[in-house]
Amino acid sequence: MHSWSAFFYHVLFGREEHKMSGVSSSSTRKWNFELKGSSSSGSRVRVSAPPGMVRSSAGGKQAVVVAGDSITQEKRVAARQKEAQGFAMSPAKNIFTTGLMLWMSGSSIQIFSIYATGNALVTPLTAMAKAPGQFKRFEMEGVDLTIPMLIYYAMQLVLLGIALWKLNTMGLLPMTSADWTSSIPIRDVVESSGLLL
Repeated sequence: MHSWSAFFYHVLFGREEHKMSGVSSSSTRKWNFELKGSSSSGSRVRVSAPPGMVRSSAGGKQAVVVAGDSITQEKRVAARQKEAQGFAMSPAKNIFTTGLMLWMSGSSIQIFSIYATGNALVTPLTAMAKAPGQFKRFEMEGVDLTIPMLIYYAMQLVLLGIALWKLNTMGLLPMTSADWTSSIPIRDVVESSGLLL
């Protein structure tokens, strides 16, 4: 324990004691050294460029171009087209989830089934209305957004069809002739006959 305290005392206060005694601290510490060589003369050491690095001067300034890493216009167009295609297929992930949720809500008319069906009905309509604005971020020269937008609309129509199927199972769609009996006009009686007994 005494040796540790002596060590810390020497580290903390040894420098002041050496200064007071007139002894240079750099001569007593083994880890003190001077950097000699090119740094003292101020000259720079030129290091060779790593493999694959090409220096090119454009407009009086040096530009570093890494061989094989330059992104061409064709690659940017292909990447943007792939992103648009992935966004167009994104509604397909919700088809199974929406169908399962609507199936589990039951066919009876209750608050949960009405909320789930209304949500499944409104979401595709809202997505189709906002589709042109959603695809604007993928607009670029050379990128064709016609097919991705058609796929996106098709996926939303599938989701809308699932919601309409749910409305039919709940009996809220007028699909039978009995649902239209109120619109059948009542015929006026032209003649009447009777039997006198």
